[in-house]
Amino acid sequence: MLETGVDIALIFLTLQALVLLVFVVILTALMAKATAVVRSKVQSFTPVVQEKSQQLADITDTASHKVAEPFIRLDARRARAEAMVKQAVTPAAAAFASKPLSEE
Repeated sequence: MLETGVDIALIFLTLQALVLLVFVVILTALMAKATAVVRSKVQSFTPVVQEKSQQLADITDTASHKVAEPFIRLDARRARAEAMVKQAVTPAAAAFASKPLSEE
């Protein structure tokens, strides 16, 4: 009698495992099909998205150049003025340093 109960339990557990396995296989197949459908839909939109992204990048680049250009120009003018002052002061400072103090 005990062997019959063990056999029945073994069959019941095997059937449960088989049902779970079939469920997992069906779920995996459905997910693969859904992935293929989504991929085909996404591929139709990809060129449009890429074009819009490039337009956004161009607009952003243009705007950033418009904002930064005055600062770059100001910095260049400042550097040019510093160079001119340094160039003008260096010969005068060298001439002043070469004079002896007793000639004053």
